[in-house]
Amino acid sequence: MLFRSQTDGSGIVTLADNPGLDPFGTVVSGSTVVYHVTAPPIPPLTFGLNDLWQVQTSGTGRQVIVATADAENLRDVFVPWIIYDRSVHAQGTVSSSTIRSARLDGPGQALLGTSALYRLHVGERTVIEQVVNNGGGGSFSVLADGTDVRPLIDIPSRPGGDTFRTAAAAIGNTVLFDEFFFPENISNILAVPITGEAVVPLTQGSDFQAFRLVVGQRMVYQRCKLVPIPGDRIPMVGPCDVYSVLSDGSGNVPLGIHADSEFTQGAIGDHVIIRRNDVAGDALYSIPAGGGTETPLIKLGQNEFVTVLVGDRMVLIRSNGLWSMKADGSGLVQLTDDTSDRPTGSTGPFVCFQRGSSQPDLWCVPADGSGGATQVAAGALFIGGL
Repeated sequence: MLFRSQTDGSGIVTLADNPGLDPFGTVVSGSTVVYHVTAPPIPPLTFGLNDLWQVQTSGTGRQVIVATADAENLRDVFVPWIIYDRSVHAQGTVSSSTIRSARLDGPGQALLGTSALYRLHVGERTVIEQVVNNGGGGSFSVLADGTDVRPLIDIPSRPGGDTFRTAAAAIGNTVLFDEFFFPENISNILAVPITGEAVVPLTQGSDFQAFRLVVGQRMVYQRCKLVPIPGDRIPMVGPCDVYSVLSDGSGNVPLGIHADSEFTQGAIGDHVIIRRNDVAGDALYSIPAGGGTETPLIKLGQNEFVTVLVGDRMVLIRSNGLWSMKADGSGLVQLTDDTSDRPTGSTGPFVCFQRGSSQPDLWCVPADGSGGATQVAAGALFIGGL
């Protein structure tokens, strides 16, 4: 069953209770919820195939979006469109797969790609990666209605190795691609306008450089040294630093370049949260995405982590429960004292989490510690906030 409630468990409204309802992969987009319903298996298949349904968060408008004899799996929702893949099964295995779109507000479907992978969207333009089994291929953008196809970037084939170019994110109308060479383990980042044109290298060199997050008009990435392994042709990814750069390739600045390895943990406002590993133990720091003075935040144990960001706060799993603090290091507060608590999302000023191990219950608590935790429902999963 899918339901909506307040963060204290009151005001429960049933949204969907279809037989075969599968909560995994459910997406909340504005006032629309899109979810899977699995049909009973039809021999020779031993498993059921998914159809796609929608319902409004008010509990009204429950209806099927796509239902065929094939399997539909949701990939994205940006109202009024959904993107999904349709898999045709024969003799118990997938014989073909396509990427398709469908409108939520009435008739309208389109074929976007065959033997392809959906990556992301910018406005109503989707980015599709064409898969070629023997190497090569490329990515293109296409409107959600299937028109105006624009080539973005090729994936060159080469002897003795493989090249991958995967759309990772977008800054405005620019798509960022991770470029990876195997077995060299070399990785760089490229930028391409969503409608095509020139490819701009944002990083270059023979290190492992990978996209991590977007902060305003800046891309934050990690640059890691590659360490040869005797007797192995694939080098190991070694210590990492953190940098940021504008989407046109200018303004490249270091954010964390200490001798110890550093990793991004997210961003609050225009500040990047960095975790630094050193011999004295791990610690969190924040630094402006455009560079500047770093602010020490807190020491962390080996099994303590940043989990979710809620407003101007980061929520931490610590050895004695959940804590939160601001990006300037102030406002450290303990939220819960149960070591099984694991955050799964946020809604408004609340962080919601699973408590328990065998069949976790859903709880929520104000992220600033202004109130206690309350149980929303027993054995429930967090899907999304309104």
